[in-house]
Amino acid sequence: MPLERAVRDARRGAFGNDPGRTAADVRAALEGPFDGAFAEVVFAITDWSNERRYLGPFRDAFGA
Repeated sequence: MPLERAVRDARRGAFGNDPGRTAADVRAALEGPFDGAFAEVVFAITDWSNERRYLGPFRDAFGA
């Protein structure tokens, strides 16, 4: 794998998705068509990065 791709992919979340976009999409779904469908929603996000590149967008989107 070329270094450029490895660096680019390291910035992606699960399945290569953008964590910010994923967090926003999940929030929109939970506030829209799935509003009230779940008593509780739990995210299991492993993020060992110092800058919280995967956890941060979910924290920002959901205010946790």
